[in-house]
Amino acid sequence: MSFGAIKDLYAACVTLKDSTKTKEKKDALKHLSEHINNARLCAEVDEISVDRIKRGKSDKPVQITWANVVQSVANCISTETHVDPSKKNATRQTSLKRDFGDVLRRFIRVADSRGPRLFDCIDTLVTQVADFLEDEFRFGIFGGEYMTILSDLCGVQSYANLISPGKLKDLLRILTFRLQRGGGAGASLDQAQKARTLLTLLVSYPFDVTAFYDDLAPFFIAYLRPETRDSRSVVSVFAALNHLLRSVCVNRRSEVRQLAQTLYPFLSASWSSGGDLKEQLVAFYRLQMRLHVSDTGDVIAMHGLPTLYDAIIRELQQARKAKLSFGKDERTRPVQPDYHSRTLTDLAADVLIQTDQAGTALVIAADGTSAPAEQSFRAKRRKLSGLFELFWEAFAEELNANALLPWLQLLEALLVKHPRAFALPQLAQFV
Repeated sequence: MSFGAIKDLYAACVTLKDSTKTKEKKDALKHLSEHINNARLCAEVDEISVDRIKRGKSDKPVQITWANVVQSVANCISTETHVDPSKKNATRQTSLKRDFGDVLRRFIRVADSRGPRLFDCIDTLVTQVADFLEDEFRFGIFGGEYMTILSDLCGVQSYANLISPGKLKDLLRILTFRLQRGGGAGASLDQAQKARTLLTLLVSYPFDVTAFYDDLAPFFIAYLRPETRDSRSVVSVFAALNHLLRSVCVNRRSEVRQLAQTLYPFLSASWSSGGDLKEQLVAFYRLQMRLHVSDTGDVIAMHGLPTLYDAIIRELQQARKAKLSFGKDERTRPVQPDYHSRTLTDLAADVLIQTDQAGTALVIAADGTSAPAEQSFRAKRRKLSGLFELFWEAFAEELNANALLPWLQLLEALLVKHPRAFALPQLAQFV
């Protein structure tokens, strides 16, 4: 690789960083875009970048790294969008978006295509992303691009390790604000992208996220309501909630249990949904089932358990050519037991067991006091000794094998998870 090409690349970066003339910056950006397609030049910058990361220096005559290139582009975008509010107009916004729209994202992806290269500037990049997402004018122009950049950066574990708790807290605050606001600047921006970015931040962060629960819980409660939820984003938001709850449930069991009651309107309205949302609902309830059993084995009354019981039994009774379903669209497919059917069947087994215990014995209320189960609840549910009646009724009908499979899967789950709950004579008679 000629010394001249590296020198030209370095000069273009300096122009982007220091020039006050927009035309010069556009020309420099054009040169960078041309150079980035040169494989030999990229390999040379790779070598210098690796030397700088490993040894803190390089023996090359021109010290240009991927961090230098990316920071130059980022600084240029920051300068060009830092304008007097009175000069904001549609023409300028369109021009900025056309000239700089996905350039930075492209450079970041090229820089990391052969391994992480941006350790020297990751903190600066994340700070700039936060500034752009919070500023109304900049968010309206580059909101989508910068959320994609943030997802790309967090997707690299080495970069996620470098994000401080304080910086992550700021990013979560900004994203939850944008999700709740919905409209305003950048209103055309897909809500689903905001939700996916929120999920990526939480899932990629390698350290404990318990400290963020108090700030995030009010957002999830406010957002996950039947009357306000956005169908495009709700799956990712609910997945983010599940990830957070798995992290905090050990130390904050009572607060996580309380969410089952707080979110009940959303949960009950969404149960009939299929696909990914149903999967997240099942994950939420499976966690709740475990948390609603005390250390001594007593069942803690869960709000909405009778309704969940009825919904599961109804799905079993209505099953045709499908496993315990995740939606009507799957009812015409051949039955192939998979992870989704196993998790839903696992939940069904826990619900049936806890429903029986809650309906025939003392239960512990959410406040820790013991009380008899409600008479209406007890009257509607079958005791476990009569649970086989459900299976007898299903097998007595003239149903095909596909329709019986969910019942067999449920019976298997009950025997594996709660073997002592069955009397051997009954089991032998049924088999």
